[in-house]
Amino acid sequence: MAFAAIHMYPPLLPLGFATGVVFGWIRERSNSIVPAIVAHVAHNVLMVAYAYATVGWGARLPAWGGP
Repeated sequence: MAFAAIHMYPPLLPLGFATGVVFGWIRERSNSIVPAIVAHVAHNVLMVAYAYATVGWGARLPAWGGP
């Protein structure tokens, strides 16, 4: 839940929670934080590549009414 909350975008909280669980599972299985960090970097690279391929660099997240 902390992983999801730290990303501070409410519509993506379920995805943040799920990826946090996966990264935690990777950390527990490997007994090291390094594979989880590598998985996080790979996830971020894939998400940026997908966003660029679908909408280009001008994309903005929709407003959610936060602070």
